[in-house]
Amino acid sequence: MTTHLVAACSLLAGSSLPHRGLLAGASSVEAAAAPPAKALMQIGWTHEVEYRTDDSGLLCDMAQPTTRITVEFDGPVHFLKTGAPPHTWDITGATRLRQRLLLATGWRIVVIPFFEWEPLEGMAEKGSYLRRKLASDTMY
Repeated sequence: MTTHLVAACSLLAGSSLPHRGLLAGASSVEAAAAPPAKALMQIGWTHEVEYRTDDSGLLCDMAQPTTRITVEFDGPVHFLKTGAPPHTWDITGATRLRQRLLLATGWRIVVIPFFEWEPLEGMAEKGSYLRRKLASDTMY
């Protein structure tokens, strides 16, 4: 890893900035990501919750270290609401940097934005959504 990449990873890994993934009212990243984590287990995608990467020290919400895939449940603190209604959501700079660092260290990132997850009803719909996300080549 380059010196700049190591410094950026160290800065983010030890930070308490909103990029940590905390949702308003949630006591931890684990609590916020619990419903998607449970749904992933139900579709057979085994993972570790709050996995700290060996190379960058960044925490992943739900990760398969052997395949280097992380599923990130991104709540409202990861986005900026833009424009007049209907609003669009843009990722914050801190979240974008974190994603770039994970990608630079060889991780594949699957993002579950809260505004896509919350409207889903029932395990069948959530499972179908997660399977599509995991099969997709795109982050969002």
